[in-house]
Amino acid sequence: MFRDVVKFVNRCDTCARSKARNTVTYVTPQLIPVTSPFGTIHLDIAGSLKVDSRSGKTYFILATDRFTKFVEVKALIKVTAADVVKYLNKRIFLHHGFPEMIITDNGKQFPAEMFEKCLRDNNIRHHSSSIYHPEANGAAERTIGTVKKILPCE
Repeated sequence: MFRDVVKFVNRCDTCARSKARNTVTYVTPQLIPVTSPFGTIHLDIAGSLKVDSRSGKTYFILATDRFTKFVEVKALIKVTAADVVKYLNKRIFLHHGFPEMIITDNGKQFPAEMFEKCLRDNNIRHHSSSIYHPEANGAAERTIGTVKKILPCE
C-alpha cells in the first residue's frame, strides 16, 4: 500500500506543484587574505579547566598567528576584558607588534568597550565569528583542543 501511495503522489501534478522544494542555499565563504606574520591573529579563551592548579589558574587565553601558526598561551585565574587587553599589550603587541586584524568568537570579553577601545586606539580591525559557529574561528579552536590535550600531562 505504501508503494501505491508513493506512485500516486509521484504522478499527481497537483502534488508535485505543492510539494516543498528541498533546495539548499550555499554561501560562499569569505576568505581573509594572509599577508605577513602576526598580521592576523585568532584570539580565544578556554576554561574552566579541571586541571589541578595550585595557582588557581583554570582559564587560558591564546593567540594563534594565522600566517605562521605560532601560538602564545597564558593561564589566568579569571578572564575579563581587562585581562584580555593586558594579555594583548604584554604578550602580543610588545613582542610581535600590532596586527592588522584580530579574529575572535563572541565571548563576553570581546565585544566589551575596553577591548574595542584597545583595538580602535591601535588601528586594529576586529572580526567576530558567527554566533554558535565556533568553526569560523577554527585556528584558535583547533589550538585550544591541542592545548587541552597537553595540559593534563604537565
